[in-house]
Amino acid sequence: MTQEQTTRKPSYKEVARASGQAKYDEYYVETGTNVKNGRIVTRGTTEAEIVVAGDECLSPLGWVAREFTNDTFAESDRSTDYTAGEFVGVVRGPITVVGYTAETDIKKGEMLVCAASGGVKKYNADTAIPRVGYAAETVAAAGEILVESIL
Repeated sequence: MTQEQTTRKPSYKEVARASGQAKYDEYYVETGTNVKNGRIVTRGTTEAEIVVAGDECLSPLGWVAREFTNDTFAESDRSTDYTAGEFVGVVRGPITVVGYTAETDIKKGEMLVCAASGGVKKYNADTAIPRVGYAAETVAAAGEILVESIL
């Protein structure tokens, strides 16, 4: 195994194909603020629209995934917001995804819930917030995190 193979985070499509469990749908972006690849979204005003999930969202829908988005709309990186009205792929299922966290010191195996801006944070057992997955790696700083999704 090369150095790149051990440090490169997988794409959604690579993981989805390997697991055979991924399900995805396409939705219109209602409000583009923070709707980026690797962020958790929830339903918008209508059934066909999505918005980025907020802190401790009670009804997460799935993860925005470039690999499941039509090339006409697909953003090339994880830092660019999608624009309102664009049609994006949202993936869910028992798969590994590359998410985002603003937290530090998340240990591999810790349960995760929605955080602000469609990210994830550590689960607090004192709340009834639905879990979205668990950490597939230990991270010490804010940024990308591999998440074993249970959405």
